[in-house]
Amino acid sequence: NNDQIGGMYSGKNYPTALASSLSELGVNYIFGANQHALANGYDGMCATISTLQARSLGVIGMTDGEPGKLNTRVIKVNGVNVGIAGFNCIEGADYPELKAEQKAHIATVTKDALAERAVTDIAKLKKSGAEFIAVCVNWGGLGSFVETGFMKEAAKKIAESGADVIVGYGPCVTLGAEIFSYKSGDSAKECFVFCV
Repeated sequence: NNDQIGGMYSGKNYPTALASSLSELGVNYIFGANQHALANGYDGMCATISTLQARSLGVIGMTDGEPGKLNTRVIKVNGVNVGIAGFNCIEGADYPELKAEQKAHIATVTKDALAERAVTDIAKLKKSGAEFIAVCVNWGGLGSFVETGFMKEAAKKIAESGADVIVGYGPCVTLGAEIFSYKSGDSAKECFVFCV
């Protein structure tokens, strides 16, 4: 089988076996919103989505269908409605050969708009019955060995809007994990924040 999963740089792809292995391990969804998702062009992104879906892996954050439905899902996990939202805040290569509507197939928001968009999407997930909410965000920091002020502030706002887990990525090194505690009305709440 010659299909591959799109990689970081044009022409460098991950073998299909990676998708098969993830599926066999019990992974259900792949978060694909990042600045490299279109590195192999729009057709490459669509081929990646097809490869993943053929192995029963759902995709969040990129789509070959309607762009408005790409960054949130509510799925049932062990009887619990889990809401998942995801965003890409980092712009990658310009990809001038791509049309604006093709670029819209990646869930990209500006850093300034991240917290507001997350608050809106978390409210939608709760309205859709989500009992537990996970947010994935590509917030950059490549080469950084400490969390940036932007990461900390964004995590605080996202947590306070109702996220239970935040997985931030982009530095490509593990920066740390912490439990963010806050009050919601009369209740004490916690959000687990990971930065990798």
